[in-house]
Amino acid sequence: MCRMLAMISLKPLNANYLDDFRRLAETGKVKSDHKTSGHKDGWGIVHIDKVPTDLGHKALHEDGPVEANASTSKGYEKVYGNIKKERMNGIFLSHLRKASSGKKVRENTPPFIEDDWVFSHNGNIYGLGNEQFSDSRIFFKMLVEKITETRDLQKGIYEVINKIKENYEYDSLTFLLSNNNTLCAYRDFAKEDDYYTIKYAITKDSTLILVQEEIWNLNWNTVPNESLIIVNNDLRILGPLKI
Repeated sequence: MCRMLAMISLKPLNANYLDDFRRLAETGKVKSDHKTSGHKDGWGIVHIDKVPTDLGHKALHEDGPVEANASTSKGYEKVYGNIKKERMNGIFLSHLRKASSGKKVRENTPPFIEDDWVFSHNGNIYGLGNEQFSDSRIFFKMLVEKITETRDLQKGIYEVINKIKENYEYDSLTFLLSNNNTLCAYRDFAKEDDYYTIKYAITKDSTLILVQEEIWNLNWNTVPNESLIIVNNDLRILGPLKI
């Protein structure tokens, strides 16, 4: 489980978005069968400008509970402070992790980077993960391999989604996927639709935001179930597309 955020900013990013998002490490929604809110097992922030750059990752087993919790992490503060100082724009993905499978280490903490792609997933694919690697990490590898093989973004996503549905039970396949040219958001849940959601809006400061909770007072749109949207780096939106 997790909370995910992605942004495309044509102007220098307002780093307050990342500051506001970090609060979900303490207060973010969780599934109905969990008694305590929050996502404190790790966090990550990745920036894409031509190629992905890991701006920072922390995880419980390697960094301890204070740094793994974005709301108390000095490392997280340093990252969004540098974004503001350097007036960075482009594509940003941030992730707050509540582990469901795989060790609570940086290697299993999204956003993940592979080749030119960046990925975050919110959900559980039962039987796909193992003791070493989370289900999300394996899901990402499957997507990158199939998109590369087919040389077609939509077709690659479609084939992987169908393969998982044929072979695994899951509660959600909801994910964010991006390279330098496009930012994709796919929503697919089997239950708990209010938790496994993706909302998107464009702000007055030319930033497109994809997030799972309405942190800001914006004109939000919701991605329908089993649907994909593709956002170009000029903020043009394709979709929702039924997958």
